[in-house]
Amino acid sequence: MSSVDTISGGITFTPPISWKEIREKGERFILRSRESGADRLLWLVMTQESVEKDEGTLYVTKGTSFEVSNADELNARGLVAEVEDILKTFRLGPEGERVFEVGLVVYGEHPGKIWRVRTVNGEVVTEQARITWPDGTEVFRT
Repeated sequence: MSSVDTISGGITFTPPISWKEIREKGERFILRSRESGADRLLWLVMTQESVEKDEGTLYVTKGTSFEVSNADELNARGLVAEVEDILKTFRLGPEGERVFEVGLVVYGEHPGKIWRVRTVNGEVVTEQARITWPDGTEVFRT
């Protein structure tokens, strides 16, 4: 039986991911239906803006961030691998290197199991939370 985790936060980046890039190398990151929400822990958020042209209105779609799945039950076991896959897939864009800001916190099913995923100098790192009492001593899990 696997544990159920709560994941908060997301991934932001600049510049946005173009529709061409999404089609060529990242369609697996697009949430197609509510039922597919449990297939991944993180999904690409897309925005659409209209640009007026002589020929009419052109709609431009871009990827702007990644958000946590809205599936009922999540297990964060594969979270680091997904973040690494996202960075590997989209790090280099047509305008050069894309800058990612990863801020994800995982609250485990068991009390005190809290960890986070973030980027440091472009690399994905995980960190375990430490609980410290007011007198400065730490709580150690056994």
